Amino acid sequence: MTKRLPKGGQAFLDMRKIEDYCLDPSHPRGRHKARVFREALGLERSDAAWLRDALLEAAQSGEALLDGEGAWGTHWRLDTTVRRQGKSVVVRTIWIIRTGETVPRFVTCWVL
Repeated sequence: MTKRLPKGGQAFLDMRKIEDYCLDPSHPRGRHKARVFREALGLERSDAAWLRDALLEAAQSGEALLDGEGAWGTHWRLDTTVRRQGKSVVVRTIWIIRTGETVPRFVTCWVL
């Protein structure tokens, strides 16, 4: 069952996860995501703030699915359509609400 990400309007997204991982073509693991984001939306590392803003907007208004619970907290999956320069793709985002906390934190994202 989908619903809103709890406290999505207060979601925390560390820019380093976008800039130094998801959009970094030299990152050992993130370079594949960076290539797909570049091909799908024309995004470069310098577009990290733009992507962050799009993902935070989705966290506030998009529909999320509780994806599991573990020792570290609850994981939420949120798919959102991202549009840029006449292109449109679905981006999957993963968020965690850590045990003992109430605010969702960005974990990762990728183009579906």
